[in-house]
Amino acid sequence: MKILPLTFLSILMILTSCDSQRSTRKSRYDYSPFSSSTSTTGGNQTDGEIIIDNTGNGSGGGGTTVTIPPEIDHCSWAPDGLNGFMSNSAHIGSYTVCKSTSNELDLYIQVKNPITNVQVCLIPTSASGGQSVYIGEPRCLVLNDNKRVYKVTMVKNRPNYSQLPLNSVMIMKDEVHFYPYPFNQNALSPDAYVFCSQYLAQYGYGGYCDAFKSVGAYTYKEF
Repeated sequence: MKILPLTFLSILMILTSCDSQRSTRKSRYDYSPFSSSTSTTGGNQTDGEIIIDNTGNGSGGGGTTVTIPPEIDHCSWAPDGLNGFMSNSAHIGSYTVCKSTSNELDLYIQVKNPITNVQVCLIPTSASGGQSVYIGEPRCLVLNDNKRVYKVTMVKNRPNYSQLPLNSVMIMKDEVHFYPYPFNQNALSPDAYVFCSQYLAQYGYGGYCDAFKSVGAYTYKEF
């Protein structure tokens, strides 16, 4: 029996009632400057900030030495905002996203090209056997400085999925795109992704997720 896709707007609120829509999404993050204007406090991490050693004793001969907290020193960062990024994406450009080794819910992100016109949302996901599912609501922020590493504390609160490990993440701009059939309308990318995932889980119909993927307005990263 063929499942007839329902109107996106008519069931969005039902399927995503446990997730934050644009009107209620909050930017919950700390940020960490990679700039020499930040005061030095002995190289310790406080309030999610990466503290800068600006004493001039670094290998650059008077340049700034960046002290990376041990929980994210397994990842590659770009203190100058230009060189050292781990990944590249057509959606957000060169970037590094890293999971803390001391707290599963703490993710850190830095981008080469500042994104100032819209927020960027991170959605915690769990991957297994080549498949992934989202396990918590989006956390969104403005990535307006390429010399800053932003710390985002994720939340695992999707019913029946929150017990899964956070081992991957979906990253997307909180902006509107036209999504083809069965959407056939404009939708915010995070809302379209959450909707398609909920619909797939509830009805076993993957057409909405195929439409979401076809637009390509997202980046996916496994840890």
